Amino acid sequence: MAVAQWRLGAPSRVSDLLEHGLRLALLVDDPVGCANCVEVFAWIAGTSDPRRTSTLLGAAEALGRAAGSSLVFVPNLLVYHDECEQSVRRILTAHAFEECRQHGKAMDIDSAVAYALGEHPQKTTSPGTPHLTKREQQVAELIAEGLPTR
Repeated sequence: MAVAQWRLGAPSRVSDLLEHGLRLALLVDDPVGCANCVEVFAWIAGTSDPRRTSTLLGAAEALGRAAGSSLVFVPNLLVYHDECEQSVRRILTAHAFEECRQHGKAMDIDSAVAYALGEHPQKTTSPGTPHLTKREQQVAELIAEGLPTR
């Protein structure tokens, strides 16, 4: 419905529909639904904010891949993805586009949803969950890569 409203030129209705869809998709833990809503948020941002658009495209790509879905869930809509990406690539340098895209790809689902909605991500840790220091986080990442604990 959001895409149809966007194509009809009703931007305020589009934002409301996307926000509602995104919140529902997050609530029911639907990463494909989240990816699709984030993707459409990128399309409506378009060239008005190319860095945001590029970040949203990267986030949608990562969410979709993590869920095992294609880049755009409905193949007939792929043309809008391509048009959006080409438009922002014409505005940004290749480096700036890729930097923003990678920033989006590095987001987890909560961060991507919050970014799309223009909010700050909610903390999902429960009380009593230990917080790692920056160094502890670095060590954990190295161990995850297969390096020895030393």
